[in-house]
Amino acid sequence: MSNPYTGESAGGRNALGGGGSQLFEAFGMSAQQDKQGVWTVNIPRVVKGLDAAWDCGSTKYGNWDLVGRSVQPHEDGEHFIVTCTYQGADIGSGDGGGASYADRTTVYDMSATWEEEPIESHPKIQELLKKYSGRVVNGEVIWDKELPAAATGGMGDGEAPPPTKNPMYGVVRWKRLGVTWAATRILSSIPPGILFSVGKKTGTVPGVPPSVPVGSVWMKLPPKANKRGNVWSVTEEWMLIDAQLPEELVEAAGDASEV
Repeated sequence: MSNPYTGESAGGRNALGGGGSQLFEAFGMSAQQDKQGVWTVNIPRVVKGLDAAWDCGSTKYGNWDLVGRSVQPHEDGEHFIVTCTYQGADIGSGDGGGASYADRTTVYDMSATWEEEPIESHPKIQELLKKYSGRVVNGEVIWDKELPAAATGGMGDGEAPPPTKNPMYGVVRWKRLGVTWAATRILSSIPPGILFSVGKKTGTVPGVPPSVPVGSVWMKLPPKANKRGNVWSVTEEWMLIDAQLPEELVEAAGDASEV
């Protein structure tokens, strides 16, 4: 009786590729599981002839799907080593096609960056204009090069202090804190209504995000999905925005009745 992983028979090692295009699993099988429970399995096989190298023998490894293969020549110059890669997860039936598995393995990510915005969009632009001698000309903010001299309150020689340099002179942009919160789940399929909430505002997001500034809310961004063998890796994202931002500025997907 032969060993399916080594190609050895009871009487000794079987000849490589013995039956022409017959496949033999070889040493070197490897498997890795990520933090969401998705397995990647690499199974090398030795085959005779290049034609046989394109055949992995099966498009399935249990419930997991064939996602790739690599081919390299064997040292004997006659055979080839084909490594077949399978990927997937056993999410079970669960609630709603694996929802309970998704809840247990959800991964949360946060990214925060400084984003530059036109100075005209600053939420306190009117206060800045007054304090730093600015004005709007043809839709653009213009700042005086110098600030007016402050009242002296009386000086012995009667001269006013010289004007000071305006720190806002030449400023056309300001930095806004950009924050994105993401939740990635492993599902058996893409949720059918996942696009209908894109562009919508919400005060809460899944997981435990950090506290946000007063007057900020989360807006749903377009989702991402990646097929990983027999399952889907689905990422939903939210961006922190000013609560006063009109929803009309974002073209949402609407709801099922509008599609």
